Amino acid sequence: MKNLNYCTGLTAMLIILFDISFLAGQIVPDQQWLILDSHGKSGWDDIRYMNEYDTGTEIQNTFTLNGINHPARTGNSREKNDIFIIYSDGRYFNSRCANDAQYNQTYDPFYPRPVFTPFTSHEINCPTGAVVKQLYLTNIYEDDDPPRGVQAINGPAIIPRHDAFQFEYTQPQSNLSANHDVVKESDITLIVPRDKAHPMDKLEFNQIQFLSGGAVVQGIYFKVSNIFNNNTKFCNIEATDNGDGTITFGNNNSNQAFIYINLRPTNLLPTRFNTIPDSNSRAIFTLLNYDKYRNLKNTTVLNENILASHDPNQIELVRICKNGGDQKAFYHLEFFNDGTLTADQLKAELVLPSFLDIKCINVIKWTAGGETTSGQITYIIPQENPGLEIPTPFSEDPEIIVIFKFDNTATIQPWQEKYPKKSIASIDFCVKIRNDLSSAPEGRDFEMTDAFTYLSGERYQINSQIIPANPYSYDQRDYMNRPSAVKNCKCKCKKK
Repeated sequence: MKNLNYCTGLTAMLIILFDISFLAGQIVPDQQWLILDSHGKSGWDDIRYMNEYDTGTEIQNTFTLNGINHPARTGNSREKNDIFIIYSDGRYFNSRCANDAQYNQTYDPFYPRPVFTPFTSHEINCPTGAVVKQLYLTNIYEDDDPPRGVQAINGPAIIPRHDAFQFEYTQPQSNLSANHDVVKESDITLIVPRDKAHPMDKLEFNQIQFLSGGAVVQGIYFKVSNIFNNNTKFCNIEATDNGDGTITFGNNNSNQAFIYINLRPTNLLPTRFNTIPDSNSRAIFTLLNYDKYRNLKNTTVLNENILASHDPNQIELVRICKNGGDQKAFYHLEFFNDGTLTADQLKAELVLPSFLDIKCINVIKWTAGGETTSGQITYIIPQENPGLEIPTPFSEDPEIIVIFKFDNTATIQPWQEKYPKKSIASIDFCVKIRNDLSSAPEGRDFEMTDAFTYLSGERYQINSQIIPANPYSYDQRDYMNRPSAVKNCKCKCKKK
């Protein structure tokens, strides 16, 4: 058995502006697919929470990405803008692995310059004759590129202030690789050379391993996710989803250079970690090759770390509990300091969904720099007194801003590999769900309408919100080991 690590070698129920019926069956849109079936992302639908794609123009081999900020190399060395492109002939470009088979985490070919440039328009030039079919942008440890603000436009950049990049082809060093590590609610695309998977060979994606205990656990941790305009939809060649965390390959009569399998993590995937970016588990992907007598001939294993998010600032709906006649929603919010100076004046601003009772909120735990601290909750009513903080909300205005302000002594230090907790601040809180709800909201509705954090007076948007598809039947077992988790349904939700 050959074991591989990392690179040895997005999603979209989208608004129908071109024929995307091949995407039917998707649950949560992965906004990071900026190009699908050669159509570039042109806008965002706030009502349906979906990307919009250009109906008239197809992306060729020169195109422009607008609305992407490059990470400054003076900050967190892990900040990256990774690009994964699938070309029409089946070859690909993966900046995660370009020129570096073992994936150096500080290497970023999408930002190769040592000096920061403030351009947000980027001209991408691909190999001559190559036509782009799919493109996925992975923002790693950044919070300044909301996918809804990014566009992919055919042709060279027309904005005078832009930069340009030349992308070639990636040459994998293995029989099984991936476009990025495993992240909750984000598609992951597995890559297999065409001659390494034959009819009746199988791919397994139903195992994880907890790094602390070493145990390998089997379950339905991924499901197939559609991105291809063909009969299979989740794979660019003929394949069958067996429904048990495995697929079986069929005939490969195409001229594709590589085989791509697109997957989506399920809610069973454990993603709650005590530190960022360290993971406490990894996903195991296995390619099984058989001979003509159906005897196992070869096995290739790919291990990928499981991360809670690629965005260091995130808010998560941990669970919903019923206590007597009341239902309470439990949230976990966290952010970390990726700058070079110690951060103080820590706070978060949230606009909660209208069905949550802002007069009935309780913070269970404040944490900053690895230490338990304290704080207070105040409110801003924008239409009444913009910017004025008050101790008690006196109206039911759905736009009321809830402010979680840490104690003045709370600080978080710049990122240190040996002491990650010193750079992290978090808030665990619960809030009452209004009793007048006629029916349970969909999981997506539990997202904050707006969410921001403040470090030393600087405001940062929270783009990552982890919300289960059906929070009322959410499996709580994955959260039992987090120190700040509440292991029961008690919530001292005192009236404000």
